[in-house]
Amino acid sequence: MSESGKDPGQLDNGEPQVATEDFISRWSQRKSEARQAQAEPPAQAVEDPEAEQPVLTDADMPPIESLDQDSDVSGFLSPGVSEDLRRMALRKMFHGAKFNITDGMDDYAEDYSVWEPLGDVVTCDMKFAMERMKEKLEKALDEATQETARNETDEDPGDLPDQAGHSNVTTETKDDQGKS
Repeated sequence: MSESGKDPGQLDNGEPQVATEDFISRWSQRKSEARQAQAEPPAQAVEDPEAEQPVLTDADMPPIESLDQDSDVSGFLSPGVSEDLRRMALRKMFHGAKFNITDGMDDYAEDYSVWEPLGDVVTCDMKFAMERMKEKLEKALDEATQETARNETDEDPGDLPDQAGHSNVTTETKDDQGKS
C-alpha cells in the first residue's frame, strides 16, 4: 500500500488501472514493430539500381569544355569513367562561380601587401606625434641657446689660457714694479 493508504493499482473509485496498463502495452507493441521495420530493408532497396542503368564510359561523357555551372556532373562519377576525366570534370565544376564565393569575414582573403596612401589625410595620432616632436625640438633649441648664453657670460675670451698653458693676463711682479 502507498502512503495515502490506497493501492497503486487502483484508482480513486477503487477500480484497477486498466487504462494505464493498456497504454503501456500498446506503446511497447508499437515500439517493437518500429524496430522490426527498421531492421527489414524496404522492398525497393533490395533491387539493384545499377542493374537498371547502363555503366557510363568516357565515350558517353560530353566534352569538358561544354560544362558550365549548371551542368550535371553526376555522370562523370560513374565507375566506368576514367579517373582523369572525372578529375577534370570536378575541377571544372569547382572552378565555377557557384563554388568560388568568398566570405567577407575572412581576414586572409584580402591583399595586405598593397597599402593605400593616406594622401592629404592626417590622422589624430599623426597630429599628436607631430606636436610632441615640435615641443621636443623647441625644448632642445631653448636649452642649447641657454647653454651658449651661459658660456659666453662665464668666460671672457681674453682670460682664456693660450695653447701653451700661459695666461694672457699680465701680473706685475716685484721685479717689474721696480723697473717701471
